[in-house]
Amino acid sequence: MKKIIALLLSLLTLTACTRIVKVEDVKVAEDEWGLTLSAENVTPSGMTIVFKQMNGKQTGELQTGDWYALYKEEAGEWKEVPYAIEDGVNVGWHSIAYMIPKGGSYEMEVNWEWLYGKLAPGKYRINKEVMDFRETGDFDEKIYSLEFTVSGKAEVALYFPDKDVMNLEKEVREIDIRGSIEKSILHELMKGPESEELNPSLYGNITVISVATKDGLCTIDLSSDFTEYNTGGSTKEYMAIMSIVKSLCELEGIERVKINIEGEENPQFGGHFTLEEPFSPNGI
Repeated sequence: MKKIIALLLSLLTLTACTRIVKVEDVKVAEDEWGLTLSAENVTPSGMTIVFKQMNGKQTGELQTGDWYALYKEEAGEWKEVPYAIEDGVNVGWHSIAYMIPKGGSYEMEVNWEWLYGKLAPGKYRINKEVMDFRETGDFDEKIYSLEFTVSGKAEVALYFPDKDVMNLEKEVREIDIRGSIEKSILHELMKGPESEELNPSLYGNITVISVATKDGLCTIDLSSDFTEYNTGGSTKEYMAIMSIVKSLCELEGIERVKINIEGEENPQFGGHFTLEEPFSPNGI
């Protein structure tokens, strides 16, 4: 006989009239119920969800339950996080209602390690169902989605120009991962080297618009500051491009890097290089 986790299945999974909302369609914002969700004390094992209600037009009492679902952003898409529990175990949820007071707030502690294990650093989304309960059999339901980031630390290799600006040298450091590790590496490159024997490779207030890795190709979209402040000579341009490429290609699963500017896929970079094709760490 299969083992069962929890004593009762949640009413949320038993009620046929529950409104199912695709995760990509859910928005976190004030609505007619005046409800907002925020994430606090996020760790790889869990977090606190704060439900706040203000100026809403709910017709009954707002309630939420134990049920939730987790998604992770991968290559620009939200993918459901797989369970980490052993095969043959069914998952159920207690049929418990937690009240969200009108004009007040409710804090819910969520620990997902038992179900999903510890989450790797990255950007996540949790779905929670909320009910506007009037009486038995008379209620409305909605799914709210809350995005949050699991941070962590990782040792990475960054490449900066040497003191003579002739070659790129590796600098290894431990960094905080906020969002994707690719974006975190780009932000560290912009901070410059820690060693006084090395020089910065990137200049200007560059914004990382997006990063996506798929099938060995990491595609990054940068603001126009990248071309405005990092051109003006073949050496400077080469160092800017290759510091990014070599640093990202140190990550497992990345073999090439494609650089876009403000969504444009093949802009000229200074007078010496084009960003039309992906770059490999072996050089331009």
